[in-house]
Amino acid sequence: MRRLLEDGVFENEVPGRFSLGYGVAPGEIEAIFNAHGFLALELLAAESLSAGVSSEIGEVIEAGGPASDAVMRLMIDFAGDPRALASARHRLFVGRRSSGTPAS
Repeated sequence: MRRLLEDGVFENEVPGRFSLGYGVAPGEIEAIFNAHGFLALELLAAESLSAGVSSEIGEVIEAGGPASDAVMRLMIDFAGDPRALASARHRLFVGRRSSGTPAS
């Protein structure tokens, strides 16, 4: 856990489980993409509000109706919130290549 918090590296030695992951602070993501010729349009938490309660939120959405619509709107609206980004397991960078930057 210390290595994850200090270096952003997760190593799991439990056989048959997710073994290795790398993390980056939300504030560093835009700089990484900028360095490679991209302009940031959005940075979103892929899970939005559903981290830890995804099955419950899925049930509400699958049921349809006004509650489903309200939950979907809330998740979309909250996906870019810094609090959601800080707790997200996955982040989605939405951007475009800067003009004059060649594709690699």
